[in-house]
Amino acid sequence: MQMLQWIFLIMAILPSWAFADGESLGHFSFHEFSVSPRMRVEEPKRGGFELKETWIGFEWRRDESLSALFGLGSSDLVLPAVWYTPKPQQLEFVAASVNAETPYVNFHAGLLAVPFTYEGEKPEWEWALPATRVRRQSWFTKRDFGIEFEFHSGSYLTKVFIHNGEGATNADNRLWYTGLWQYKDTEGYAALLSASTGGTGPESTLGSVAPGPALGFVFDPTQDAKIRLGSLAIFRRWLRHLVLVEVGRGETIQLDTKHPFAWGHLDLAWNLGGDLSFLFRYEQTQNDLQTTETIVKSSALGLQISSEDRLSSISLMAVKNQESPEKQNDEFLLQFRLNSNFLP
Repeated sequence: MQMLQWIFLIMAILPSWAFADGESLGHFSFHEFSVSPRMRVEEPKRGGFELKETWIGFEWRRDESLSALFGLGSSDLVLPAVWYTPKPQQLEFVAASVNAETPYVNFHAGLLAVPFTYEGEKPEWEWALPATRVRRQSWFTKRDFGIEFEFHSGSYLTKVFIHNGEGATNADNRLWYTGLWQYKDTEGYAALLSASTGGTGPESTLGSVAPGPALGFVFDPTQDAKIRLGSLAIFRRWLRHLVLVEVGRGETIQLDTKHPFAWGHLDLAWNLGGDLSFLFRYEQTQNDLQTTETIVKSSALGLQISSEDRLSSISLMAVKNQESPEKQNDEFLLQFRLNSNFLP
């Protein structure tokens, strides 16, 4: 409710700003918004309604080369990775950046999306399927404070992001480095390689849930750690179809001992005609490669109905989870999404 009050307040005062003197303020406008309420039901008899991946963004633009972007949204968009102490959930800034474009490189500084994995590179409103298990469990920091260098050259895209790692104030004074390299041709075939590395300290990890029973990572929150992550995605997206295969591996290094973990998923979104699409996902995660007991396999089937302009959709998915020992935690997800990447 607090978020909606903020949104209505900004919408009420925006027109008076938009018609102000252009020479003193430039052009101020809506940039994008996304609203995504959903119902999640999980065995046995757990579930409810929630509001996730929801935000509204605004842009100030002086000219084609200089702009600023800020947005308010739900706290799940800026949750730190599982290595860090969780922060309270509230209305958050989910974007706040200064952006400069040049013929050779684009610069972005402030609170930005971390360009790691396919989901990290694409904005949430562009996803064909709901978030993966590793994304929902915050294996990676989603948005963070830092500076990004972006290079475009024909079919190639490169991003280099230097950031705090914590999605907030840099309590442990350690930096992270994330890089993304993508090739995409005119037919929609693409390959995306991303890597991230950084360190943590007990100043920011003492409350970490990573070693807890729900996740089972080998991680000591009281010790310094070095963390390395890498992923490779090969996909094709064309019209309303998506075929994606992505695999990733990471490791924590503490007291000169490596503790590896891995993840991967196969996604399929296939348009059946008109506005109806079939959804399928197979996902496998292993929080500790030294033991098979941390393997979780998930198979999901669903249907999606989207509008002709693809700005609104309804997705229905059933998820079967397999793990050892077996648990009653199969899921059912009904997700609504209404979004626009720009409102004048």
